[in-house]
Amino acid sequence: MIESLNNEKTIDVDDVIQCFETICQEDEVQKILVCFESCAESLASLKHIHLELTDKQLSKRKIMLNIMQKSLIRFSSSDRPMDTLNHMHYRVDVEIFSQSITYKDLSELRDRASLIEHSSNKKPKNDHDHEREIYYLQLFVHFIDTIEMTLKNLTSLTLASYPSVSSLITSYDGLTCIEGNYQKLINFNSMLETLLNQWEQNLCSEYERYVDLTYFSCQQIWIVESFLYNQERISLGNHIGHHLLQFIGIEPKNISSNVLPVQSEHPQERLRNIGRILIEYRRMMLKQEQNRIQKRILVIETSEPGILRAILSLFKMNDISPKSHQLFYCTQKTSWIDIRAFIYRCFYSQTLHQLIRPEILSSEIQERIIRLIYHLIKECSENSLCMGIITTSSCTQLQLINGLKILQILTFIHDQDLLDEMTQREMIQKMIGINCRLVKSRIPGLGKSTWIHNQIERIKKQYIKFSINGDIDIDRLAERLRNHGSQLISSETGIHIDIGTFENFRPLNEFLYSLLLFRSFCFGQAVCSIPSDVPIFIELDASLHSSKVQDSMTILKYVRCMHLETINWNDLSVSESYNIQLIGNYLQCIKDKTVIKKDISEEQMKPPIDRETCIRLIQDHFLRNKNKEFITWTQLSIFLAIYNRLFLGFSRCGHFLVEYVPKPKLRLDILQSLLDSSDQFTSLSVENVRKNQRSAIANDATLTYSDAIVRWDKTQPFTMIFTATDDPLFVYKKASDVPESLVKSYCLYQGIKKSKLKQKHELSKVQKLQFPDYDTFTHAQFFVKLTSLSNKYINKSICSRCYKQYEYSEKICGKCLIDDGLIRPASLNTDDIERFQMQIAQQLQTEYVLTPDNYIKMLLIYLRVQCGLSVLIMGETGRKEEKNICFDLKICQINFTREKIF
Repeated sequence: MIESLNNEKTIDVDDVIQCFETICQEDEVQKILVCFESCAESLASLKHIHLELTDKQLSKRKIMLNIMQKSLIRFSSSDRPMDTLNHMHYRVDVEIFSQSITYKDLSELRDRASLIEHSSNKKPKNDHDHEREIYYLQLFVHFIDTIEMTLKNLTSLTLASYPSVSSLITSYDGLTCIEGNYQKLINFNSMLETLLNQWEQNLCSEYERYVDLTYFSCQQIWIVESFLYNQERISLGNHIGHHLLQFIGIEPKNISSNVLPVQSEHPQERLRNIGRILIEYRRMMLKQEQNRIQKRILVIETSEPGILRAILSLFKMNDISPKSHQLFYCTQKTSWIDIRAFIYRCFYSQTLHQLIRPEILSSEIQERIIRLIYHLIKECSENSLCMGIITTSSCTQLQLINGLKILQILTFIHDQDLLDEMTQREMIQKMIGINCRLVKSRIPGLGKSTWIHNQIERIKKQYIKFSINGDIDIDRLAERLRNHGSQLISSETGIHIDIGTFENFRPLNEFLYSLLLFRSFCFGQAVCSIPSDVPIFIELDASLHSSKVQDSMTILKYVRCMHLETINWNDLSVSESYNIQLIGNYLQCIKDKTVIKKDISEEQMKPPIDRETCIRLIQDHFLRNKNKEFITWTQLSIFLAIYNRLFLGFSRCGHFLVEYVPKPKLRLDILQSLLDSSDQFTSLSVENVRKNQRSAIANDATLTYSDAIVRWDKTQPFTMIFTATDDPLFVYKKASDVPESLVKSYCLYQGIKKSKLKQKHELSKVQKLQFPDYDTFTHAQFFVKLTSLSNKYINKSICSRCYKQYEYSEKICGKCLIDDGLIRPASLNTDDIERFQMQIAQQLQTEYVLTPDNYIKMLLIYLRVQCGLSVLIMGETGRKEEKNICFDLKICQINFTREKIF
């Protein structure tokens, strides 16, 4: 526009402004302006992305040289106490003006610098600029090596329980590299190396005096210190310090903060104080006889399921009371610092400690274990040593075992020397006691959770439910348990462990037997402890997976088991439930046919029906044609929810009130038809599915998929639902499925004379009019019927693209931004509304076609939604793009889309 105007005359600023104003009136620009406000909020991130992309295009060589010219180094650490050993979050940021580069980027640049240096060796030597560049590249490699060593020293200090890593980083803030000079960084790294050596020497020295310190890794010592000095101001149950003390056998409530020594600021003195406090309260406990065990290492080679048997056998052989803190489980995250503490523990605790799965440890750590044991035996000959090693690999191939053979202190224990099955069972059951119960059932829905909840209430305990499923992470399990706070460590608590489907058997197995046998566990940084008198109920989900769980979870074989065979009808709350009382009253009135003469209301339901009568009435209809062995609470709850809604709608529907019904027997006919259709409300045939699963296990002939599903042609294909306004809508697939007595009764209600109904052709004519055959219905006719379930397509404006609804007066869809995109009835007259609905139906027909089958399904879905039942629908509808065809069912919007869950 400006160019064309410029050809005609010399333009000025006003002309340019006029061009912009003209353009802004166009539709496309108007739409852009509507979106501009939301887009402007993303401007900052867009600029950042642009700068990042621009920076990435810079030469890596130039970036490295810039770093050596002028850069600022800042170390930062994470203070999160639950970080696992190999996941401590340390990083270095190198700021170059407005840029920020992490250690990962620096490491890549270092590799690049080495390649450039190597490739530059073939170039001429007498180029001054070239030599200067090579010098800076070599300097850059050394610079990154220094940063890497600094990070390792900081990490090692944290793993070695040094308490003031953050303050060290803060005190050396502002390290720089100017013109290749980074002497401050070198000095910082040298200081850290010296500090680390001194601290580790002091730490090992304190291990010899205060063996309880060896049980704590990383920053756990200082977590315990914080707990001891702040017990009055913190929640005991979810503080890790409380659980750490319980884990090593010290009762925290016995330690009063009033008698603790004054808290020192010097790390070494703080460490010594904690050791003194722990050993002082350790003296209150029974100590085992000193030096009665000579230096020996007991080695057991076993399988993964046999680890628990090996653990208990070692305790039994040495006549030692089993404790969880005497077990050390090796993992991929185990560090040398943790192993070193364990070795000191074995030498100075004067009792047995067990190392489990050492084959997981790296060759370097195994070699260091051998050297440390050699050193301690030589230097501390007066101390006894008793260590158990349990491995699942061959002892002849285990580096640790081969390295220790020369000491001649290894004793190999063979399978026949371990506990026999009977002794093991007695030992485990004695440790578990009577406060643990396993609850399972053949099929789901028999009330395992309810039974457990009732048991905990019966013994007057506070109920805690703890679910386990998915990918097992012990750190998360421990944290979730501790989150129950003081409730968890109270003896007035009962715990319900609900085990679902999961992948990792080994960590869950160790978690379970540690919790049941020892009532505490500590795997790395994951720690939790609960009182021994807290009852624990374990629920296994009733699936094929649960049989694998029992086979893999060794401990579950020794837990007392409660097996639920069928539902307990006495658990049904009859007198307290208005809904069940309503159903019972209707069933009683249908049975004695008094429903013909009286309406059922809340006033007529007093006094309530007694439990035995109500249950018997429900069973008479619910159990019909069902195998009682496969009846579940899920099926029963669906039955009760459906009939509560149907009977409630029947009571409210003006068509069926006694005073307005021309022939009162109509009420009985309709209600009896509703009861005859009860089987179709359970989607899955539990009995057939379970038979299919069992036959699959036994390699027998399996049922076909269609036989395992409740099929429409095998059920009573007639029922009735009520709309939101309690108007009846009959559900059937064919007109012939409607009971003849109901057709006659309904026709009498409509005022059709008896004489006409005696003639078969007249009856057939009336039947087609009142109960049409859905096979003859068009898509539009189905749509109009479905609109009776919703207020959407009556007095609302609808977008012709996305079908979103607006108020009647709105004209533009906020999503599609199309003028005249909203359509609405011409008026609120019935004829205009029907024409409007037909218009919508015709538009939808190009994208989704309603058929008798999916129409019936939608009505049954609607009924379930009305009853508050969960609805999950997944299927293929042939859609090529996502589109909402919305029948608002108050709590959900149905999306007819390709492979969509809604």
